[in-house]
Amino acid sequence: MFKLLKPYLKKNILSIIKLFIYLIILFPVTVFTPYINGIYIDKLTIYTNKRIVIIFTSIIALINIVTIIGNYLSNRLYIKLQTQVGFEMNVDFMEHLKKLPFRKVCQFNPGYISDRINSDCNILSNFIISLILNFFNKFFSTIIIIVIVMKINYRISLLFILLIPLYLIIYNSLKKMIAIRVLKYKESKNEYIAEYYSQSNNIRYIKIEATFYKYRSRLLEVFNNFLKNFLSYIDSVYLFTSIENLVTSIVQLLIVFIGGIQVIEKSVTIGEFTVLLTYSRSLIGTLSYYLNLGKEIKEVNVSYLRLKEILDYEKEDVGTIEITNIEEIVAKDMSIIYDDKKLFKNIDYIFNRGKIYCIKGENGVGKTSFVYALIGILMGDYEGEIKYNGIDLKDINTYKIRENLISVVMQEPSLESDSIYNILNGSCIDKELFTNIGNKLGINKLSEKMENGIHTKINHMSNNISGGEKQKISIFKAFLSNSDLIILDEPTSALDRESCDKLKRYLIEHKKDKIIICISHDNDFIDIADKILILERNSL
Repeated sequence: MFKLLKPYLKKNILSIIKLFIYLIILFPVTVFTPYINGIYIDKLTIYTNKRIVIIFTSIIALINIVTIIGNYLSNRLYIKLQTQVGFEMNVDFMEHLKKLPFRKVCQFNPGYISDRINSDCNILSNFIISLILNFFNKFFSTIIIIVIVMKINYRISLLFILLIPLYLIIYNSLKKMIAIRVLKYKESKNEYIAEYYSQSNNIRYIKIEATFYKYRSRLLEVFNNFLKNFLSYIDSVYLFTSIENLVTSIVQLLIVFIGGIQVIEKSVTIGEFTVLLTYSRSLIGTLSYYLNLGKEIKEVNVSYLRLKEILDYEKEDVGTIEITNIEEIVAKDMSIIYDDKKLFKNIDYIFNRGKIYCIKGENGVGKTSFVYALIGILMGDYEGEIKYNGIDLKDINTYKIRENLISVVMQEPSLESDSIYNILNGSCIDKELFTNIGNKLGINKLSEKMENGIHTKINHMSNNISGGEKQKISIFKAFLSNSDLIILDEPTSALDRESCDKLKRYLIEHKKDKIIICISHDNDFIDIADKILILERNSL
């Protein structure tokens, strides 16, 4: 658990040290304030000099000022530290997910996995930071309090020693049940949020199909499962807390009874009695903290194991060679494997710069999988060789070539929630080139129709533009990047005839310095293709 948090704690070590300093300053104030109050009460019963009142009032006022300022500074830094570490963990786990094999990533429900990571990262980081700061603070304050209590009355200190085995019995009898219920509660919560997230993203389709009752029933079913597991978890926590409170109440009653008798017998002063009462609550609270720590560790361990499960997924293998251009792509004796079945067998083909290739085939035959394998997305799912400029794809840094040399226009493009200008990375592109390509592809006309033109912001899920507009922006972005390899996956599926013709003319004009691959199940690109590849089951 600590090993997982170690790099993040190391990164934020200055904040942790600063927080420790605040706690060290507050430590004596917190521990000795009840003792000072007790002394003050005893002084009032003995002396009649008002000077005593002024001195102790000044001392208590100073203590309160230090406490208020110290608590504000420490709590603010504490919350900042927890938030920072939680965020850093979230980012790293999301980066880990992005670099898992493509098939593995596709298995995850986005809502479920994002909520799971966020929840578990925050739970684990908050717990460890709290543990580091509070464990030793409470440990040393407990020792000092016990010494003071034993000095006042050793009989009452024995009651606290008897409390320890009682709490241990309570914890050991319930820890297994709590751990099981925590896991069920967390999993069902993630599933509920995932379903809710999924439905919120598909409102348009639910509305079109009018399947309101079906999706409401599904959401209700998932929620009822979550509610059942949540209440089961709450019951176990309440049972633990109730037994703990019962034991605590009995001990406090004994202290009140024994202490009261000793005040009457004058073996303990009224001031000492108030000190005992205050410290007894503090000691019981500390003991409760340590035993609840055991319960909490069980809960946090569930989050740790779920995070570790994600980390145990192996990242895809990526080579180290960086190439600066793409002259040709060679597929030799290539087979693609999906669910232990080969989609294609022994494919041999060469893609050369300056040509347009049209890949045809029925829906589901594997056209997109073939291209994904070519650009290194399905690294573990193909056999044979794929070479770029004579270099094996497995030796090439595929992240770098996809970032710098390859542009892919997907059938259903996913655009960022940003302005069109920023999506197209307009600030980094020559204005003349920007305008020229925009005119040729008809994008400039598109932006003129919008309220803020090219600076119009695309909403989440791109629901404020049509499918055709989304596809045009994605195509424009691909050509602005000036990539060596451009892949168009069903690029005309949402385009009108005029836009389709403009795209075809542009491809013909600019194919000289590029490898262009168009995936299509119809005949839109046959008339401009230099080569036509027809994919069938098991063959090319």
